[in-house]
Amino acid sequence: MRHYNYNIIAKADHSLIDPIIKECLNVDWTHPSFERHEEVLKAGRMIEYPFPVTTRYVFNEIDRRILDSTIPLLNWIKSLFEDHLWIRGEIGVLLPGSSLKWHRDKNPAFNWHELCTKIHMPIITNPSCFESWLLETGTDDVHMEAGTLYWFNHKEVHTAYNNGEFPRVHVILSLLPENRWTELVEVMPRLKNRFVYSQQIIYS
Repeated sequence: MRHYNYNIIAKADHSLIDPIIKECLNVDWTHPSFERHEEVLKAGRMIEYPFPVTTRYVFNEIDRRILDSTIPLLNWIKSLFEDHLWIRGEIGVLLPGSSLKWHRDKNPAFNWHELCTKIHMPIITNPSCFESWLLETGTDDVHMEAGTLYWFNHKEVHTAYNNGEFPRVHVILSLLPENRWTELVEVMPRLKNRFVYSQQIIYS
C-alpha cells in the first residue's frame, strides 16, 4: 500500500546496521556537542554529515567513528539512488520523552528542500517512537521500523516524538536528482566545491 507521507523503499541487511548500533550505544547524546540550534528542532540531537549544505567539516573522534560506521550503509543507499547526489545528511537523535515542533523543512535563503528527496533509515528505535504529519482532520502517524529505508514527505507539516525509554537514532538524508544540480549551484555557487570535498570524505 502506498502512503502519501511515507513509503518503504527497501530493507537493509543487518550487517549494514549492526556496526552503527554498536557505535551509537556508546554515546552520551545529552552532551552539548550534539545540540541543535534550529528553533523547531532544538529537542533533537545530531551529527551532521560533511555534505554540501552544511557548515561543519570538523569532527571529533566520536563523530568520526559514528559517521565512518555508516559508510557501508550510505554506499548501499547510493546504489538505490544512482542518479541522485548527496546534499545534506545527519545522524538524527530524539532523546526519551522529547518531540520536535511542528514544521516543514525549508531554508529562508533558498528552499533547496523543494528539489530534494528525503529518506530516513531508523537505526535504533522503540514502539513508542512515531513520525507524524498534520492533517485537516487529525494526524497521520507511523512507527518506522529499524533497518527499513523510508521515503519521507518533508514538504508537509510534520513532527517526531519519542515516548520510549531510550534514544531514537535515524540516519536522515536529502538527495538531489543529478539533473537539478546545475539549478541549485546557480543559486548557491559555493556548493560546487563543497560537493567535491564531501564526496572525497565519504568515499575515501
